[in-house]
Amino acid sequence: MIKKLLTQGHCFAVVQSYSFLTKAKIFVNQEWELIALEKDAQKLLGYGFLRKNDTQLPERHRNPEGIISTTLKLNEIQEFKSLCGDYFVKVVENENGRVWEIIENPFKQRLKCNKSTKK
Repeated sequence: MIKKLLTQGHCFAVVQSYSFLTKAKIFVNQEWELIALEKDAQKLLGYGFLRKNDTQLPERHRNPEGIISTTLKLNEIQEFKSLCGDYFVKVVENENGRVWEIIENPFKQRLKCNKSTKK
């Protein structure tokens, strides 16, 4: 899936987020997602992207306005890891997780352009 998205020229970012079972951060759970702009939803049909902004979801599980996402399966995570060095650059790493952007098509730049055209 990752290689196909790259080949088709889609702009997205890969997010690895950490969840902790306790405040002492004893247990770590990792979730891997792809995020993209909601305005690209039609182009991304069939890839499982969702808005995830339902008020029934806990705040930490909702996407920011204008963002869609899809959770990666184990084989897709492995595919990303094999392609990472050639196509992606890590732009964030902290206690909450990591974010990678496509080197040739940075998500943050596209997000900024999208926000400025909305104003």
